[in-house]
Amino acid sequence: MSENEKLGGSAKTVIVVLVIIAILIPILLGVALTRGLPYTTPTASAPAVTSASSGTSSGSTVTIPQGAGGAQQANFSPASITVASGTTVVWMDQDTDAVHNVAFTSVPSGAATPAVSPNLSKGSTFQVTLTTPGTYKYECQYHSGWMQGTIVVTS
Repeated sequence: MSENEKLGGSAKTVIVVLVIIAILIPILLGVALTRGLPYTTPTASAPAVTSASSGTSSGSTVTIPQGAGGAQQANFSPASITVASGTTVVWMDQDTDAVHNVAFTSVPSGAATPAVSPNLSKGSTFQVTLTTPGTYKYECQYHSGWMQGTIVVTS
């Protein structure tokens, strides 16, 4: 009796399925690695921060430059800004090497800000409207040794 005659129908089916899987997995993995996996970059946003004062929002952008996660000479850009009360500050992540966030370490008395942004990856943004005059200090918690910034809000 040959080997094929010894195997039952269900055993043959299992072997065929395993062979197909063993062939398809490397092919699919190769396609995913060469074309990339489907991924949508999230955009994080925070609600506007309000206080008793109000102003016109003009907007200001702080960039997280490429390589900021691995180079201590890289930082938020610009690292320090001055804006009018009511300005919406937007952080834009351009770094493909690391995940970042924006964590406020000190804010003026009476100011309400989110404590920490969601994680940011290349292409994602985070924004906060600042209405309480004073100095806001923030950092990336993942790279706090060098990624720190300051915003001065004027009335």
